[in-house]
Amino acid sequence: LNFSPNALLHLRVAAGAELSLSVHTASGRPIAFPMEKQPLSEGLQQVEIRPFDWHGRAPQSGVYLLKVSVKDHNGRTQKILPLSVYNP
Repeated sequence: LNFSPNALLHLRVAAGAELSLSVHTASGRPIAFPMEKQPLSEGLQQVEIRPFDWHGRAPQSGVYLLKVSVKDHNGRTQKILPLSVYNP
């Protein structure tokens, strides 16, 4: 994902799904939790991610990791996606 100044994450989820997002440094240290147990409607979802939402300040330029976790009646699915942030 690349920010310009935001990114869109597209997900297809089942009824009753919950979304959690966390942002980590390239070494894996968590630095922000933009969403925790956010309920989602069934079907295709579009989630906007904005780096300035991370504790009210803009992150430094660099590569970060976005941990995406979706929990539904089938269990939990997790993915880790690279994020490229440029903050001049």
